[in-house]
Amino acid sequence: MTSKWMKSPALLFATTLVVGGAATDAAAQVTSLLTLTNLRQSVDLSYRFDASEGQLGSSFQNGLTEDYRLSIDYSVYRARLLHGQVSLDLKADQQRHDGQGKSSGLSKGYGILYDINGVLLDRFPYPVNFFLTSNITDIPREFASSYQQKNDTTGMSITLNSKFLPAAFNFSRSSSETDGLESDRLQVSDTYSFGAAHNYHDISNTNFTIFNSRQAGTIKGGGGASDRTGNMDATLNNTFHIGTKELNRILYSRWRIANQRGDNESRSAEIGEYLAWDFGKALTSGLDYSFSRQETPGRSQQQNSSRFWLQHKLFQSFSTRLDLMGSSRKFDTGTEQNASGSVSLAYQKILPAESVIHLQGRKQYGMSSNKLTDDKLSVLDEPHTASAVDPLILDEAVIVASTIVVRNADPAVRTLAYVENKDYQVRQLGSQTEIFFLVAGSEIHAGDKLKISYQHLVNTHITYAYSSKGVGGDISLFQNRYRIYASWDGSSQELVSGEADQVNLTSTDAYRLGAERRFEAGSFSTEYSSTSTDQDRNQSLSGYLTYGGDYRLGKLSVTASERYVMVETNPLVNGPGTKRSMNIVSAGASYTRPLENAAVLTATANAMDSRGTIVTDNLSMSLGVQWTLRRMTISVAGQANFRYTAGVLSSDQHLQMRISRFF
Repeated sequence: MTSKWMKSPALLFATTLVVGGAATDAAAQVTSLLTLTNLRQSVDLSYRFDASEGQLGSSFQNGLTEDYRLSIDYSVYRARLLHGQVSLDLKADQQRHDGQGKSSGLSKGYGILYDINGVLLDRFPYPVNFFLTSNITDIPREFASSYQQKNDTTGMSITLNSKFLPAAFNFSRSSSETDGLESDRLQVSDTYSFGAAHNYHDISNTNFTIFNSRQAGTIKGGGGASDRTGNMDATLNNTFHIGTKELNRILYSRWRIANQRGDNESRSAEIGEYLAWDFGKALTSGLDYSFSRQETPGRSQQQNSSRFWLQHKLFQSFSTRLDLMGSSRKFDTGTEQNASGSVSLAYQKILPAESVIHLQGRKQYGMSSNKLTDDKLSVLDEPHTASAVDPLILDEAVIVASTIVVRNADPAVRTLAYVENKDYQVRQLGSQTEIFFLVAGSEIHAGDKLKISYQHLVNTHITYAYSSKGVGGDISLFQNRYRIYASWDGSSQELVSGEADQVNLTSTDAYRLGAERRFEAGSFSTEYSSTSTDQDRNQSLSGYLTYGGDYRLGKLSVTASERYVMVETNPLVNGPGTKRSMNIVSAGASYTRPLENAAVLTATANAMDSRGTIVTDNLSMSLGVQWTLRRMTISVAGQANFRYTAGVLSSDQHLQMRISRFF
């Protein structure tokens, strides 16, 4: 916490409420107009040390923070009118920074953090909830230095409790400011939402929601980039039950409108109908239809798609399924149409010793036709999840790398687009495009939900037939303690008319073989996969180990994994042949053990090494001890991170000691 965060306005009305209530405590007990109960107090003293070393030099920071916290419950007119809780934190800190990259010196600050909440008229059909919070959080990062985040949030909600049409309205305003990141940012957002539902004798269920938000983000510092976005999303769903307890017959309808404003502007509308109809216990069917329209600046597209399926089960062991599908997409530059049908078989058999075998097979045939005047199509907000181990592989082939834009899927986290070669790197090999996330210095963290937009090349005038088939199976033995699985999928494309001038028609063969062993304390699994096309071949071999159990009076958990990937292009298609391999090894362990005198020890260690497109070694270690002595808590925590990337070693260390006394 620094002084710039201690300049938030004092909550005069909250302070007046607490002080004034305490002063009139005797009167409150008589009249019950205002009651203050359950007073809680604590004093917290903490020391923090941070150090970092890298290519640009070294820096050191020492900080001392004092915190007095007071919490009290309040109620007005015996809690019938209003009741809730008030918590105030009076904080002061002193920090000294020495080193390169920031001006050295001493800074001081003080201020008030708060957490106020309440419920108005909670015994009425229309209660009102409100909250005001302000807090500072230390956020650790694996293989990177920790940082602080200051959050201020104000909000309220109104609920209408009605048997006929229950509804709720919510509003919140929040601001988030980081300190200690490679690029600190300030984010402000307003969110409104309204929802209502109706249930008619369990025959018809209808719900409506509308969500609207506005965000503004700024990279702090001179000349920092900024961004403003807005989102509106309205959805209406209805489920109509036609069948009985024995037969499932449901009509599901969905309508949705969404508008997004800002640099990533778009408008979309969706309509969907789905009908599930059981003819009997063994024969079921379904029919669905969807229409969508999407508009972005200078571009628009609409899509119609439909599907019909029919499935039959024989003795709950053997099932046969027929699918018929069709879709049509209309762009400003032309149309794209698809039609296909498939048949699939599935067999399940329960074996002795609580074992099960599954077998499946499928075959599909279809036709696709393009009539376009532009050889590029746009993909908007393709969903992905970031991984610290594996790169992301974009869905489409032959992507124009310069058009890739990566954003966070949650605008409340970040509105600005991520920066190539700082937050991520793009690699293309053959027709495949991969995105790697840089561990050191990246604003993208493992597990982040992302949306990626780009353009990809297509054939403008072409009609081709495609077919695919596949078989697979797995067997689980002895209560699923052992599992073996294997599958093969093959596909091919054949030209009917036109020309494949931008994207080659191709055939694909994919194999997958794996085994898994589960035991009481963990599991071990290994898998080999191979995908071959006319353009390239992608092979991978991976293994994964987990363990967790008791060890020397404590709890120990261990994970380890290795993944080896090799990609090879076909020199007859892509010119001179290119080979690329990548090997990623990661391991982690966590140990927790109670000590004497009500103390708990926690130790963790994580390592990740990558060889291939990105060569990096990363190590993170932490150790913490916490003592609880009656109403006093003493904790010491330390963390050290080491990174060796592109021949450069960087590191950072963190130490924090805290003493808390509760009254």
